[in-house]
Amino acid sequence: MISRILITCLACHKPNTARVQIGHESEQSVSFLCPNCGAEMRLKLLLDNPPHVKVIFEENCEEGEEEGIITNIGAGFAIDKDNLHRDLYFPSFELMRENAKAMAAAVDEIELNINEAGPVIFDTTIALGTLPRSAEYWKFLKQALRFHNNGQTGLMEVQLNKLWELSADGAFIDWTEEDKSLENTLFMFFQRIMQPSTTKWLNPLIDTIKKAAEINTNEMKELCFHYDHDLKSDRFESYSEIFSEYFKAYGEFNQTLLYVRLEQQLDTDKVATSTNFDLTKMLRQCL
Repeated sequence: MISRILITCLACHKPNTARVQIGHESEQSVSFLCPNCGAEMRLKLLLDNPPHVKVIFEENCEEGEEEGIITNIGAGFAIDKDNLHRDLYFPSFELMRENAKAMAAAVDEIELNINEAGPVIFDTTIALGTLPRSAEYWKFLKQALRFHNNGQTGLMEVQLNKLWELSADGAFIDWTEEDKSLENTLFMFFQRIMQPSTTKWLNPLIDTIKKAAEINTNEMKELCFHYDHDLKSDRFESYSEIFSEYFKAYGEFNQTLLYVRLEQQLDTDKVATSTNFDLTKMLRQCL
């Protein structure tokens, strides 16, 4: 879905028209340059009451009253430079054309799970196995990790229960009580984040661990014991901080995430349309 937003740039007072592709998070931050004067404008879309979209004009912009130069803003997709200011353009169509093989496989999978014949309408990112509302899931996981590190088991379980309630829409399939531990929840979360390449990326690592265990079972057990008792807590905390920084700018990084998952080379004529570099450069420093 595309939301057409009329904006007035407060730097040059000229009208702009933002065509924003709606993503899957409850909030969607957008930062882009005014095509008239080059000043940065920032706004936030509140998407927790679909299909309604509430816009908060945060920096250097206000609600406009007339159409201006169009700027297309992608959510989960980069945009061809030639289409950046084109009306009636849908960024998701680009990914489907460039990834015909992956999309065909996704369609086949969907058709296996429906009972009636006829045209199939689906969301591209969901069809490719990604995890909508990832930033929301991470908020609960982050809190659960913090309570786990502080030994507050009851509060940790409250956060995990909130996540499981949120995932009742099918984000995690076939939950069992055994799955509902912090470690399993983290594993399933990151497994979904890597889709549809999870198996391809994880299998070599799993095979290596199995081979190491076969070569020397006792040393592998000692290594696992050492990791569980001496390293895991600190590693969890360090990785949690990195992911928290990542999800602070998830709307920015998400523009190219699906290309990474699909191992698809991003053409040089593509542009990321939301450009809050103040957030993205902080992750680079953290890493």
